[in-house]
Amino acid sequence: MSDRILKYKDHDELGNIIPGLMRCDCGEELEMYRPGADINCDKCNRAYTSSGQLLAPREQWGEAEGNGETAIDYDQGFANPERAFDE
Repeated sequence: MSDRILKYKDHDELGNIIPGLMRCDCGEELEMYRPGADINCDKCNRAYTSSGQLLAPREQWGEAEGNGETAIDYDQGFANPERAFDE
């Protein structure tokens, strides 16, 4: 478990979701609702995986492979799985 994660998502006795909680490097507490979803800090703009791993800034996503992919390309593919592998 990452040191950033304070508690994992749970459910109360009525089945209502109690979100998980993690602490951003800036000190802000962030709610975690869905496993696998990125967690974004509105205070400092850092982004984390649902396991607490710090992500590179979105504007750098895809550049490591030298494929010309941009954050907008990623977002369009994520929002529309039919376009995820468009050229």
